[in-house]
Amino acid sequence: MLRHRNKNLAFAAISLFVLANAGLAIAQETVDFSGVVITGNSVSLDTNGDTVDDLIIASADVGPLLVEDSFSANFVYSEMPILSHPAVTSGPEIRLSFLHGLTGPLYLAFSTALGCPKSASLDLSVSVELFKNGDPAPLASETALAECISGTPQGNSDFAEGKITILSQTTADYALVNYESPDPSFTPMSIDNITGDFSNEQRERDSRSIPTMPTFLLWPLLGAVAWLGRRRLPTSR
Repeated sequence: MLRHRNKNLAFAAISLFVLANAGLAIAQETVDFSGVVITGNSVSLDTNGDTVDDLIIASADVGPLLVEDSFSANFVYSEMPILSHPAVTSGPEIRLSFLHGLTGPLYLAFSTALGCPKSASLDLSVSVELFKNGDPAPLASETALAECISGTPQGNSDFAEGKITILSQTTADYALVNYESPDPSFTPMSIDNITGDFSNEQRERDSRSIPTMPTFLLWPLLGAVAWLGRRRLPTSR
């Protein structure tokens, strides 16, 4: 009887943990530009295969965008094909529009035309800002330097590259990607492996009928289950 009771308590503890954490994992889709065709300066993408577009990638200026797969190069954070913008402008080069809003982090890799090894004095960087429609103030911003990376399982960088992770505390409607270079000859810039919850599957899970348990209630309940598990039932005579 005690063994049966402990099995029930263990099942209860596992159930509490699952319920408490249901919906906490963020769904993510990655755009790697395989099979993507761009004619002009924008493309609308269905990132999760449900036939509904989730993400628009567009030139933030008048320059065209190009899916580049015409040369061989090794990257640590990217792989061919990559999305290329032809020139550095005075403002952002690429705009990412989240058609369902972006909840959770945004990741992207970037690369440059600066070959490795690069001059230590030549710093190229990429910045990403998240925005809400109608509000010029960014919700969040991050900047990363392009570096020549070596000694990794993916090998060494042929061109200076990097990656950015950015997170807003509220839902973002779009992002602006800005490439900054002291020397305009080291263009174009490229981005790849854009990752986030573009289809807003997390929000859809949150709207389901099964409620999630707040974390601050989880640990006291698990503690109570553990305490009960240590108690022994009186034996019958």
